[in-house]
Amino acid sequence: MSMGNMKPEDVRKPDKLTAVLKIGIVILVITAIAILAGACFFGDDSNSTSTDTETSVETPKAAPLLSKGSPVITTTEFGNIVVEGIVRNDGNAKAIWVEAEATFYDSSKNILGKYSDYLDELAVGESWRYSIMYLGTADNLVKSASVKVTHQ
Repeated sequence: MSMGNMKPEDVRKPDKLTAVLKIGIVILVITAIAILAGACFFGDDSNSTSTDTETSVETPKAAPLLSKGSPVITTTEFGNIVVEGIVRNDGNAKAIWVEAEATFYDSSKNILGKYSDYLDELAVGESWRYSIMYLGTADNLVKSASVKVTHQ
C-alpha cells in the first residue's frame, strides 16, 4: 500500500502500552540525569597530599566553627514574642545554609513551638544577628526559649 492510498483508519494508533513505555523511558532518562548532576554537585571534595617518602598526610578540611551568645527573648511593640541572638563564624571556612532554630517553652517546659531563621552563608570572622518570632497562638504562655544553630 503506498502512502498516497492510505486512509486514516489504516494508520496504527499508539496503544496504552506504547504510551506507558515512552513515559517510563522519559522518567528513566530524567532520573539518570538527576543522579549524574547530583554526583557532580555533591562529589568528593576531600584533599590529600603525599610526599616523596611514600607517606601520605591528609590535610584537614576547612570547617566553620559557629559560636553563639545567649539568646534574648523580647516583645515587639505589636506584642509579638521574638528570640534574638548573634552567631559568629570563628572557623576557617564559610558556613553554608546556617539555621537558627528556636524552641519556645511554657513554665512547665512543655514545647509550644519551633521556628527558624536562615542565612545562606556566613563568612569567616563575620557575625549574623538572627531574629525568630513565635508564631503560635499562646503568646502569654511563652516563658523561655532555647536556640540550636546548625549549618551544612
